Amino acid sequence: MTEVNYHQNRIVPQINTSYSVTGFDRFGGEANAEIELTINEIPSFDIGEDATTSVQNSLSFEVAQSFASYLWNDGTTNNSVIIEGSDYGAGTHQIYLTATNENGCAFTDTVSVTFIAAPVAEIATNTGSTNICIGEAITIPASGGTSYEWQAQDGSVLSSETNLEVA
Repeated sequence: MTEVNYHQNRIVPQINTSYSVTGFDRFGGEANAEIELTINEIPSFDIGEDATTSVQNSLSFEVAQSFASYLWNDGTTNNSVIIEGSDYGAGTHQIYLTATNENGCAFTDTVSVTFIAAPVAEIATNTGSTNICIGEAITIPASGGTSYEWQAQDGSVLSSETNLEVA
């Protein structure tokens, strides 16, 4: 099976094949040459889906298939890589792997990874005095996150509300 594109005189073989050529000179002489082509499959793989996570996290990608060589965008040459958000920073980044099989045929797959900036947790400073008397109440509001976890000095969790009520 051979597909021919006559407009560009380009032949695209799909199976192993051979070609020959005969060259002629102006005196009637001729010479023949032949070439055999081995058609190799291009490797195929999927390194995963696009991902979004915090810049404080890491993501890992791996290819289960075995290839002669691997080259990730960061220079790693293994079949797997760990992408540290802190190395890339907030934003969307293209992570790609080019794998080459034993016949020298290469394939590249790419995923988009979006690292979201880490939250900046703050405790409002306009709550008045941080000195209170026994029996007095104070509300301490937090901001900068989408959820909160208030902890006591010993590490025990006190509340998951935005504001901490101290009485």
